[in-house]
Amino acid sequence: MVNFSHKMTKGESDSLIERYIQIVRNLFLKEGGWRYATSLYLIGGFARDEGTYDLNNGRLHIYNDLDFLVVVPRKDPLRMLALRRIMHRLNDGRFGCQIDLIVITDQELRDPDPLILNFDIQHAHTSLWGEKIIESGLLRTLKPNEISRADALQLLLNRQASLMIGLSMLRKANPNLPYLQVQLSKPLLAMMAAVQVMEGTYRVPVSDQLEWIEAHLNEKPADPLWQPFHDNPFFRLLCESVKFKQSPRPEHFAPYDKSAALIAQSYFRFLKTFLAQHYNLPTDSSINDLIVAMRSHQPRHWDLFSIAWWRCRLHAGYGGIVTLPPGHRPHPQVDVYGSHLLWMSQLVEDHKQDWRSMLQWYRQVEPCDELEILIGAWRVSSYGCKLR
Repeated sequence: MVNFSHKMTKGESDSLIERYIQIVRNLFLKEGGWRYATSLYLIGGFARDEGTYDLNNGRLHIYNDLDFLVVVPRKDPLRMLALRRIMHRLNDGRFGCQIDLIVITDQELRDPDPLILNFDIQHAHTSLWGEKIIESGLLRTLKPNEISRADALQLLLNRQASLMIGLSMLRKANPNLPYLQVQLSKPLLAMMAAVQVMEGTYRVPVSDQLEWIEAHLNEKPADPLWQPFHDNPFFRLLCESVKFKQSPRPEHFAPYDKSAALIAQSYFRFLKTFLAQHYNLPTDSSINDLIVAMRSHQPRHWDLFSIAWWRCRLHAGYGGIVTLPPGHRPHPQVDVYGSHLLWMSQLVEDHKQDWRSMLQWYRQVEPCDELEILIGAWRVSSYGCKLR
């Protein structure tokens, strides 16, 4: 069990985290990252001082993912394959946490789409190596009202997988408690971010998001997207998620099974409402209608030579999956999202449609827990799918 009681001074904890990040940086370069990239940045929670970690018997334990931005001149298949190999080496267990490499070209940085990722990069990053492109002043400064609703939907769909990881962990006799708490916090924070994207008021860090939600609760009594926030038990969990980011404690989200059930119900209904609003459908639309609408808004120009297809093929290949040629089926990640929605509808609304019908492309391994199938499918599908 992790020792939550150990107290570190701000200087001690900052020094340990910095040393840890430098080790990742050095290994990235040692594995040849300098051959394929022009710069490396720390982004995400630890760049925003929101990283979740603890010290146990003198050893640092990190419970967030560590997110690194890799800037490349272009995304050709051989370069992507080499960087994927480096990420595989970084995740061989030596760090005890997930290391994510987010690959982006310098042109995408200089002329970015108005995405949450781009907004966060501009507000929270640390240069670790190479050209200081972000600090150069050549980037277009993004405003919160420029972030697209499709990007918020992308965030919600990805965080649904985090919730499912948490549900899967609860089935184990002795779950890794801090990691479970991280997974339960992600969907809560995603809902808060999505509301602000819809209203053009997105901000970082998450403590500012919570303050904004609290200040405007009484102004949104009838808005369907705001309904979960008016529920006192749910709002308590939302506050727990922000506190957990700042200082993890074992009581956050306890009792875990009841908290997970409440989060799943609120999150699924919020996501259904968001999908309906995004695709201009009635708020009482069936889950089938919502999935059909989502699948009809595929990424544009998804073909054999697109970056998205190559990235998907590389992800799937590492999972032992041979992807179908483009044009034969929807983007694999879109079908993973759809199967997640169907599975969650069975859990929350007792909807009976078989989610397995949307995972024909996924290699079935028997016997295998259905949650593990869905989580595995999400991990090997392309994370870069851009819905419209």
